[in-house]
Amino acid sequence: MYVEVSGKAVIREDKATKQQFWHESMDRWFDGIDDPAFIMLEIQPEGMRLMNKAGEPPQELKIG
Repeated sequence: MYVEVSGKAVIREDKATKQQFWHESMDRWFDGIDDPAFIMLEIQPEGMRLMNKAGEPPQELKIG
């Protein structure tokens, strides 16, 4: 199964959002919550396509 999401992405760099989603297991990739490489993407979906099996047409879902 494969899901494709289309929409708008907004970069969130505020500390409150980072703290909400931070987990200690992320330490292997980032130097803590204040690492400038650690950002959050908020996806505002506009549509989705679901592809189940090879040869079948995708199922589309419009949002909004």
